Amino acid sequence: TDIETEGVWMWTTSQTTFTFTDWHPNNPSNDDGSEHCLEMRQPVDFLWNDNFCYHTNNYICQRP
Repeated sequence: TDIETEGVWMWTTSQTTFTFTDWHPNNPSNDDGSEHCLEMRQPVDFLWNDNFCYHTNNYICQRP
């Protein structure tokens, strides 16, 4: 999520920033100023997209 600081994507549990990204072109876009959660989009090779946090998605666990 980047809900704490726009554009700084962090794991929600450890509050550490990502060491890898795989954003879809033109993302993160922060449409409407409120896309603060990340999803992997299957139709586009699982590239990352920022999305509204109220959307229902599966989750990814951070490996220690």
